[in-house]
Amino acid sequence: MHLNKGTIKVKKDKVIWLNSDFQAYKGYRVLRSGLLLGQLKGKHFEPSQSLALALCPEQFKNVLNFSIEDERVIKYLKGETLDVKDLDSKTSGWTLVCVNNFPLGFAKLSKGSLKNKYAKGWRYQ
Repeated sequence: MHLNKGTIKVKKDKVIWLNSDFQAYKGYRVLRSGLLLGQLKGKHFEPSQSLALALCPEQFKNVLNFSIEDERVIKYLKGETLDVKDLDSKTSGWTLVCVNNFPLGFAKLSKGSLKNKYAKGWRYQ
């Protein structure tokens, strides 16, 4: 995904990227004309699940990449907070969580703990 071919708009508290190549056609209803990047919560920005899935791991600063065999993958998909002290996770803040380089979603990393932000409606039961 290349954000340089488009514009970023803020509608209420939602931040949306609109592709400059998109053309609205008269008579057609458009469900989504862009990508929801995230939401403004006070002075902070919270990235969206759709942004996580649109990114490659190389496009985000903080990435934790789990192996498919790691038991924490299922815990993440269930929405649990994860202990990641064993991984090289010295930075804190928003982190892209991946499995075998495939993005799953975002989490907030702080002091070896990964606070899950996986979409509630998508969680593994």
